[in-house]
Amino acid sequence: MFFVGLRAVALYTADKTEKDPHCVIIDEFVGQMIPFMVIIPDFFHWPFILMGFLLFRLFDIVKFGPMAAWDRRKTPLGVMMDDVSAGIFAAFVLSMMQILMVEYFKI
Repeated sequence: MFFVGLRAVALYTADKTEKDPHCVIIDEFVGQMIPFMVIIPDFFHWPFILMGFLLFRLFDIVKFGPMAAWDRRKTPLGVMMDDVSAGIFAAFVLSMMQILMVEYFKI
């Protein structure tokens, strides 16, 4: 899906002045799926799905570190990677939450 999005962004923005238009949402979709991929089956219910969504949105809005660096690149790769990196950060935090719940809270 990443490569489909990369190509779609490249084709759509080729003749546009705005290189990250708000109507292009495939980058958001790809980035949002990343935290959902790390939810272990025992935790795949609405609180963790909601937490994955909220963490992704938080990192996507705040954009620090690699997310900000990718966001400054006004290329199709930059458009896709700022959301992918937000998804990776969200997945990491969500994974740590699951580990804490299993190891320390015995859930």
